[in-house]
Amino acid sequence: MPRPVASASRVRLTTLLLVAHPLRAAWQPGLQAATSHARSRSAIRCGKPVLQFSPTERVAADWSFLDATYVITCPAADGTNPRLDNARKALSEVGLESWEAREFQPDDEDRVRGCYSSHIAVLEEAERRFEGTDDLNVLVIEDNLSLSTRLCGSTLESVAAFLRGGTKRDVMHLAYIMYVPGLSVSRVERPAGGSEESVVLLKSSIDSVLGTTAYVITRSGIDAVLSEHRRAGYVDAIPNVMARLFPDSRFAAYPMPFHRAAAVKSLVNGQLD
Repeated sequence: MPRPVASASRVRLTTLLLVAHPLRAAWQPGLQAATSHARSRSAIRCGKPVLQFSPTERVAADWSFLDATYVITCPAADGTNPRLDNARKALSEVGLESWEAREFQPDDEDRVRGCYSSHIAVLEEAERRFEGTDDLNVLVIEDNLSLSTRLCGSTLESVAAFLRGGTKRDVMHLAYIMYVPGLSVSRVERPAGGSEESVVLLKSSIDSVLGTTAYVITRSGIDAVLSEHRRAGYVDAIPNVMARLFPDSRFAAYPMPFHRAAAVKSLVNGQLD
C-alpha cells in the first residue's frame, strides 16, 4: 500500500510544477522590473544618481566646476594600455568625458620617484596653461581608479560649492586610502553654523600615504607644491609632500566618488596588490 501513496504524491507534485511553470514565467519579469526600480530608487536617496545602472537610468554628474582633468597613465611595453581603457570606461560611466591623458614610463630604479615626477609634470603643465587664472580647479587622476557605488550628483554639487567658498582649500581628494596609521577625518564646520554633509577634513602624519588616485588641486595648491619642488626637488612620495604642505587645507569628498582599483596592479607599491 505505501507505493501507491508515493506514486500519487509524485503525480500531485508533478501537476503542481506544471501549473506553476507558466505562472513563474509570467511573474519573473515583474520581479526583474521591481528589482531594477528598487536600485534606481535607492540611488536617488543620496542625490542625483550618476552610476550607469542601465542605459535608460544613467544620469551624468555635473563636472563643470573643473577647469581641466588629467589622467596619468603608463602604457604596457607592447604599446597597449588596458589601464587607460579601464579608466576611460569608468569615467564615461559617470559622465566625465572631457579629460586628457598624459603618458609616462615607469621609473624602474625608483617607482615612488616616477609617480612623483608624473604628478609634478602634470601640475607644471596646468601652471603654464592657466597662467594668470586665480580661481582654478584641476582634477588629477591615476589610471588605476574604480567607481564607488555611493557616487552621487549631490556629493559633487557640495564639493563644487565648497571649492567656490571662502575656506582655505588646497586639495580635495575624490579618493584616498582610509585605513592608514596617523589619519584622522573630521567634520568641516560652516562659518554660518552647522557642518558640511559631503566634505570632510583630512589630517595625517607625513608617513600616512593616502594615495593620489583622484584629487582636485586649486591654484594655491599647485603653487605650493611646485614651489616646494623647485626648492627641494624630489624627496619623497607626492602624498607625503601634500601632508607636509597642507596640514589644515586638505579635504575629501564624502562619500568618495572613486576608489583605487584593487584589480589593477600598483606601479609604485606591490604590497597594495
